[in-house]
Amino acid sequence: MATSYLVFDGECGFCRKWVRHMTSWFSKHPTPVAYQSVDLFALGLTADQCKEAVQYVSERGEISSGSDAAARVLIHAGFPYFDCRLGHVGARHSQHCAIRIQVGSE
Repeated sequence: MATSYLVFDGECGFCRKWVRHMTSWFSKHPTPVAYQSVDLFALGLTADQCKEAVQYVSERGEISSGSDAAARVLIHAGFPYFDCRLGHVGARHSQHCAIRIQVGSE
């Protein structure tokens, strides 16, 4: 897969608005596609998954759902803090993230 995708409900007003904000706020973002207008099988998704939550499909075909998908959008845009939440901490951020997660979990 050459690009990453954010698969959302094209009939949901909130979802459409969120996607508009994402594309205007971030110069680097996944390609947004409404699940009603894309080949879900090719992306490794089902309609039920997409009805349940927004889906992020990485360039490698890895799928994140719901809030994890939203975090992936932020990671894609270049916000390294969100890597911590998903367990992908880079060496230079690991100490900062460990502190933030520990404080956030109290």
